[in-house]
Amino acid sequence: METYMLYFQPSFQTEVSMKDSEDRVALHYAAETMDLDMFKKILEQDPTLLDCEDKNGHTPLLMAVMGGRTELVEYLLSKGAYIDHCDRDGHSSVHWAVVCGQLDTLTFLLEHGAAVESPDILKATPLHYATASEEIAPEVALSILHTLLKHGAKPNCRDVDERTPILWAASNGDLYGSSFALCF
Repeated sequence: METYMLYFQPSFQTEVSMKDSEDRVALHYAAETMDLDMFKKILEQDPTLLDCEDKNGHTPLLMAVMGGRTELVEYLLSKGAYIDHCDRDGHSSVHWAVVCGQLDTLTFLLEHGAAVESPDILKATPLHYATASEEIAPEVALSILHTLLKHGAKPNCRDVDERTPILWAASNGDLYGSSFALCF
C-alpha cells in the first residue's frame, strides 16, 4: 500500500496515468488490492482511466471481477464502466467471474445486465467454461452453472469446434460439470 501513497502526497504528485511494462496504471493495481478509498482517489485524479486497458485488454473492472471484489465492481459500474468489455481473447466480465469461481460477483453482474451469452474469440461462452471448472469447489461450480442457466445461457451453444458445454465437461472428465445436463 505504501507504493500507492506516493500518488497522494502533495510534495510528490505522480501522474496516475503512467503505464508500466504491461500497460497497467495505478487503477489496475488498486483494483487488485481492493483498497476502495485509494481506488476512488486515483479515479478522481484521472476519470479517463475508468475503462483503460492493459496489454491483455484487462480493465479495472475485469481485474475487480477476477478478484471477486463485488463492492468495487458495483462502484465501477456506478461510475459508468462498460459491463460487457472483452479482453484481447474475447473474455467478458461474465467469463472471468465464471473462470475465477466468483459466484457472488457473477450474480451481481448478471442482475445488472451483463451479457450471459458473450462468446470469446473461440466462440466459447461462459457456460462452456463453467462446465470445465477444474479448480473450483464442486458446489460453487454447480451454483455457477445454475446461475448461468437461470439467466438464459443456452446449453446447446457451440464453440469454434462445434463443441457444446456438455462436450467440454465430458472431455475434461468433469462429473460436476456434466451434471448440468440435468438442470434443463
